[in-house]
Amino acid sequence: MLSTIIFVISTLTGLILWWPKRWTKTTRKASFTVRWKAKFKRFNYDIHNVFGFYSLILCFILGMTGLIIFFQPMMNLTMKSLGATAVDWHRDLPKADKTKHFIDAFPLMDQLFKVQPQKK
Repeated sequence: MLSTIIFVISTLTGLILWWPKRWTKTTRKASFTVRWKAKFKRFNYDIHNVFGFYSLILCFILGMTGLIIFFQPMMNLTMKSLGATAVDWHRDLPKADKTKHFIDAFPLMDQLFKVQPQKK
């Protein structure tokens, strides 16, 4: 939970650090493209900035869904804002069948390999 909060904060601060002070044609080009033939330091900086920006959207969505799943009030707020009903989803989960028994997979696989040793 704490790592997800730090991750979301890091994505937001990364966007703030990436944001150019002035939006000119030169800053737009430098912010969204990589100079492939630049020296190593500039190339490394461009790779970090450009790919960091493009992955920011996915990272933010993943982090926010983790927070929404973990914090129940945040989940309820999201569901209500999207028009869903905030039902107690714990009641709707399928119940475990206590009549079934657990079978260890390794002895079962050993038996199958003894019967058919040519199978991978």
